Amino acid sequence: MKILLIHNNYGIYTGEEAVVDQQINLFQGMGHQVSVYRKTTEGVRGTLWGNVKGFFTAFYSFSSIRDIKRILKNNKPDIVVVHNLYPYISPAVLNPIKQAGVPIVMTVHNFRLICPTGLFMRDGKPCELCLKKGSEWSCIHYNCEHSRLKSIGYAARNWYARKTKAYLNNVDKYVCITGFQKQKLIEAGFDEKKITVVPNSIPFSSDPNYMPGDYVAYIGRLSYEKGYDLLIEAAEKNPEIPFYFAGTKREAIATNLPQNVRLMGHLNKEQLAEFIQKSRFIVIPSRCYEGFRFPFFANPGIQFMPICFRNQQPSPSPVDKVCGPVLA
Repeated sequence: MKILLIHNNYGIYTGEEAVVDQQINLFQGMGHQVSVYRKTTEGVRGTLWGNVKGFFTAFYSFSSIRDIKRILKNNKPDIVVVHNLYPYISPAVLNPIKQAGVPIVMTVHNFRLICPTGLFMRDGKPCELCLKKGSEWSCIHYNCEHSRLKSIGYAARNWYARKTKAYLNNVDKYVCITGFQKQKLIEAGFDEKKITVVPNSIPFSSDPNYMPGDYVAYIGRLSYEKGYDLLIEAAEKNPEIPFYFAGTKREAIATNLPQNVRLMGHLNKEQLAEFIQKSRFIVIPSRCYEGFRFPFFANPGIQFMPICFRNQQPSPSPVDKVCGPVLA
């Protein structure tokens, strides 16, 4: 089978990119012929030019549509697999794919189809106003991106995609990674018959050689919605316990961190596997709704690792099926 995979990278390597890379390897390992169309915000993320370009291409990217038409003509894929389309590819590329008669499958990694920020979060708490009201206005009214221009841009592109029915009219199958995501799409008016749940695939090791370590582990970007600061507060109250954080900084972090806190920065696959295997347990202190946290589920030995969630999580269902004890 000929597969065309489309994804807009976020500029820094995230769990979503890891899922895309593994999916490509999985398809190729099964003997499929995979063509990949990717764009990235790397190098221009947060710059004036990057923001201006991203604002307009999020609605309609002439270059992406031209490229996709060329690939469809030359490669003649049997199916198109779509991941993230913002900001440089745009949902507008779905139209020529549909017109060419090629089925489209979209992997839903977050809530961006129905929430401008993709997080269902406002002021540190879960928020579903845009879903309940059927309007993106709340993102602007409450300035959910903490930048009025950015909030307007995010709300406007979601409004445009909803009004033009770019997803509803073109996507043949939505692949959610959790049942919770599926339920939210159904609440937003997406056709239940077109939605299926396929958790991110993970490698399985029957002999992970796991031995409990001596530190509490955090894995993920260091940003407010992920709740890393809550774990730092816990470290301050428990100075005798080491707390290790693996992930890229997304915001300014206090320089006077507790002595038992260690920031490891971004870790590659091998380093992350070792980091997990040497930890005592993993904590997921997220303020926002979580999905299937691929970066650590994809490592051998995780099925024997205790996982601690904050009790506001919508469902630990992907965890209790593949990991060890789940503490909520």
